[in-house]
Amino acid sequence: MKSRSRIGRLWRSAGFALLLCLRQAIAASDYPVGHAAVVKWVNENAVCQATFEAAVTSPHFLQQLKGMGFMLSDLVPPGPPEGVWFVPDGIKVMGYSVNAIHYWSDKGSEFYVEVPEQLSVLRQKYGMQPASTHTQRSDGYHAIKKMMAGNEKQLSTAMFVRPGRGSKMTEIGCRRYART
Repeated sequence: MKSRSRIGRLWRSAGFALLLCLRQAIAASDYPVGHAAVVKWVNENAVCQATFEAAVTSPHFLQQLKGMGFMLSDLVPPGPPEGVWFVPDGIKVMGYSVNAIHYWSDKGSEFYVEVPEQLSVLRQKYGMQPASTHTQRSDGYHAIKKMMAGNEKQLSTAMFVRPGRGSKMTEIGCRRYART
């Protein structure tokens, strides 16, 4: 009888360990691992090909970025995710050296980088149309390209460009609009 209970305990502890490993693997799959994967992930988010919301709320992902030399505004921001990541050595995003990545998410979301390029060049390169007067006034977008119409399960998305902080800088990124 003792051997059965020992086997049962062993099975229960091994089963529990397996569940923990699976949980960590599932959590890890919510964000990219390694420098090349992070750079690819940033590029995909900047052009609306990925979603960033799950990763920016993961302490494991944020700790990984910190270990890669990123300077984070907050490891796990309280409330809705919002922040800036500074990359002292820069990373290549859309062919440009980028030193800061910006994001926020609440009702809708925005993920963008600032690149040393003229707004008109990026607008033409990505086939964007002039933004409406309302959109220019409310979000500062000068041009947008609708990427996906929204439905019950997904938010509508659009790439955008708007003036950056310097005279030769332009912000380019992805906006996911909240359901109305």
